[in-house]
Amino acid sequence: MSQPRSKKGGGWRLKSVTLTDFRGVSGTQTYEFDSRSGLIWGPNGVGKSTLSLGIEWTLFDRFPSGVLGAPRDAFMSPVGATSKAYIGIVNLACDDKILTVTRRAAGNEIEVTVGTKRQKGDEAQSTIEAELGLDADTFDRSVLLQQSRIRGLLLDEPKDA
Repeated sequence: MSQPRSKKGGGWRLKSVTLTDFRGVSGTQTYEFDSRSGLIWGPNGVGKSTLSLGIEWTLFDRFPSGVLGAPRDAFMSPVGATSKAYIGIVNLACDDKILTVTRRAAGNEIEVTVGTKRQKGDEAQSTIEAELGLDADTFDRSVLLQQSRIRGLLLDEPKDA
């Protein structure tokens, strides 16, 4: 796997995620990170997994195996939705560059903008992986699978050595 393309050593940082009519999000919700480190926590059912799955779908158009408990559109659409209207927008920053990924379910459209350069389709997907130095499998291992490890640190009873 290649390294992220930062010359100044900053690496890509999450600025914001906007989800529209995606899973538990009815309407549009924007989550601001402003390129700072963050920890998403809360009780079950408040949207932690929806946020991480929204990022993965927007960046890679897929989910980890075994996640979909229903047909794809039924899984992704909010309760009561009648169309494939869900949209994800992920904004990342690296030094003085901004990378914006927009994915629309309708027509399975993807668009990537880095600075003034705009790409669509397969070229856009290649740009995401090249710029981030990250593919969907690596995302699963580094982000989604950490949920159970963190849960264990917070909730498991300490063991005597």
